[in-house]
Amino acid sequence: MADVLTIADAERTLPYEEVGEAAEALEDILLEITQIPVGGSTESTRDFPKLVALSTCTDLSMCRQAISFGDAAARLRPIYTEAQRFNTIMRRLYHSQVPDTWSQSQIFYTQDESGSRENNEGAVELSQAQAISNIARTVSDLLIQQSNLCTAACHTALVLLNGFTQPEIEMLMSVCGDKNRPRWNIVSWSKDDPCKYSPQTGEHTDDICAVLKRSWKYKTRLRISVRKDGTWTYGSTSTEDRMESNAIAPTLRLRELLHGGGDGSGGAIATRLLKKDKLNLAIAVARSILCLLGTPMMHDGLGVEDIYIAQAADPLGQGALSNKPYITRALDHMSTGASFKLSGEGHPYILKLGVLLWELLIGKKITINPEDEEDEDGVDSNLSLFNALNREEINSREICVEKPILDVIANCLNIYPQTQLDERMVRSVVYWNIVKPLQNYLDSLYTTRVRASTLHRKRPANDMTSNESMMKSEDFGSPACRQGGLLALEPRTKRVKEDDPGLQWRKQERRCENCGCLLTPESYAIGIVCALHKELLAVRILFDCTHESIPVPSEDSNHYSFGRMGQHDIVAVCLPSGEYGTNSAANAIANMRRSFPAIRFCLLVGIGAGVPTEQNDLRLGDVVVSHPTGTHPGVIQYDLGKQGEDGVFHPTGSLQRPPRFLLTAISHLISNPDLSPAPLQGYVDQIIATRPDYKRPDEVKDTIFDTGTVHITRNGIREHHYADGEQQSNVSRRATHPHIHYGLIASGNRVMKSASARDHLASVYNILCFEMEAAGVMNICPCLVIRGICDYADCHKNDLWQNYASATAAAYAKLLLTVVRP
Repeated sequence: MADVLTIADAERTLPYEEVGEAAEALEDILLEITQIPVGGSTESTRDFPKLVALSTCTDLSMCRQAISFGDAAARLRPIYTEAQRFNTIMRRLYHSQVPDTWSQSQIFYTQDESGSRENNEGAVELSQAQAISNIARTVSDLLIQQSNLCTAACHTALVLLNGFTQPEIEMLMSVCGDKNRPRWNIVSWSKDDPCKYSPQTGEHTDDICAVLKRSWKYKTRLRISVRKDGTWTYGSTSTEDRMESNAIAPTLRLRELLHGGGDGSGGAIATRLLKKDKLNLAIAVARSILCLLGTPMMHDGLGVEDIYIAQAADPLGQGALSNKPYITRALDHMSTGASFKLSGEGHPYILKLGVLLWELLIGKKITINPEDEEDEDGVDSNLSLFNALNREEINSREICVEKPILDVIANCLNIYPQTQLDERMVRSVVYWNIVKPLQNYLDSLYTTRVRASTLHRKRPANDMTSNESMMKSEDFGSPACRQGGLLALEPRTKRVKEDDPGLQWRKQERRCENCGCLLTPESYAIGIVCALHKELLAVRILFDCTHESIPVPSEDSNHYSFGRMGQHDIVAVCLPSGEYGTNSAANAIANMRRSFPAIRFCLLVGIGAGVPTEQNDLRLGDVVVSHPTGTHPGVIQYDLGKQGEDGVFHPTGSLQRPPRFLLTAISHLISNPDLSPAPLQGYVDQIIATRPDYKRPDEVKDTIFDTGTVHITRNGIREHHYADGEQQSNVSRRATHPHIHYGLIASGNRVMKSASARDHLASVYNILCFEMEAAGVMNICPCLVIRGICDYADCHKNDLWQNYASATAAAYAKLLLTVVRP
């Protein structure tokens, strides 16, 4: 364009003033361009995620949707503004009659604030990961060189996978010495920063082995700073670097922690990991892979057998456990100058990460079947593992209720075969498709983000690698014991003894063992009431974690169970053994509200008798949820009313509707397009895995007898008498998973065992279910009734389906609480 203006000026086709005006506008464009620093506009798949769609777009109406830049493109807006001004001037000077094209009339750049903030966070994370990767490469090369100079046995390093929230790599390194006495010391590697540590003066001639041995001798953490040229220096000892005792190496593998089957070497006996523990570990490992990508420390991936877990008391003294994952690397097996490369047909470390997430978060092992081994060329040694994980992920879509976790595992499968991705691109997709979704899912489940202390990096006094410090943890509850060099974990229910001297100050408050938050009677906003112990058992199995008991007033006769489901702290109670009905339920809920004044609403969870009609396909094991219909509030008391002259009973009185807060949550749940066709099955399977006697009975036991059928027992022999030639009906339903029904529930103080009375009330009020407690609770506390169908309210009533019906009712309660806001 500058040449065009020069020719126009020379040939005098334009007045001098107009040429100058156009040239000035052109110079403004060039000035904006020259202000962009060289390399400042680095390409980012996150900043320009829609350019691929734009390149193949043929419909102009779609182009503007495809153009959406992130924060890094904001500097392009001034250039566009000046270019638009120059375009306007040139058209005016040359009297252009061509109308603006569609693209010229549209806004080129818009910035979304939330997207901008997310992009900034991602940029920081990826920059930090690259910095850690550079340190890891330098450290690996340095360690290999030093290992070759050492005359002792090969050194081993245990690298801490703490997610690298700081630009530092922490590891346990073996110390030269007696082979029969393993010795370890903590070493922290960072980039050389003279302002951070006080380096020793003068040029040292010691090798790393000598410095490491000296640090071990004086029980201090060794901090080494590496320079760009591969040299290193170590700082002076500070107070926080001194330890009470030498470090010890973990011996408990993640595989043993998840699946059992230890080697019997006397290692620690650990309890199961809580859900938050697993998510926390998953995020730490995923972030570590993000940072160690393409370095000798990563090798070809991580599995549950490659990771060691060190468990110890929470350093903040909150009674929980911290879990530190390590990977072991023998220095003689590491190669210098390692770089990013593909293995076979894909990225093996991403595939193995997907398998690790499956075993850690889903809780199942991956089994390779013969049909999974389909690589005829023999190029991809991991193809059978890919096929096995792919098969399990697809088959779980129908029953798994934790879809975000499956989505992350699916992303691992999607990334694995993409051989066109280089190291920078792989790091970006790993962050945005694996690390970030896992963190978002964790944040959505718990109102307070998991503290970094769960995978804490620095603990000078109470470090998990210090044997004596673990023994002296005052807030851990019962005294810790050592076994095989690790903390032998006790069952969570036994950590606080009655004679614990620290128990007295915690009489009125507890801390959640899962997240460490303080718990008081005011912490519990949701109550669950069950009539039978088998109903409460199913609910307690579905607790994500259990809480210690909180003292209640002496006049409260209830015994409560405390736990957490999703984002909610739950207090649950069962009616006294042998008592049932509206009066007993009313007494239980009144005591609960008095002892826990913050209760917002209650869920009545348990079994009920179903009403099979032609309008609804209601079967044993299905769930009925109280829901307003017409003028009825969701529950009616069918035994409270008046008898008319015509002999017809007319129920009177009115019960409260379920709270609008829960009704909108139900609407949100039902309208979820991603809701599984079998949303309860995953929770039911969880209960059955703990209590096999809660499994679904055979379908042949689900029999619907016609109304005229009478059940008579004579001398222990059951006989079926049919009226007017009517027979039993047992039409099977193809799907065996429990269905959910919403409608009217009838409550009363008597057991409904008459098919004719059942059908009469059903025809008048369109009742779906009968039960015996709700009428005593609805007007005392905002309440929702959830009933698993265990019989058909006729004379054929029995207890065969009660356990399974209790499981399906508890499953719906937990499903609903996943969408209820805290």
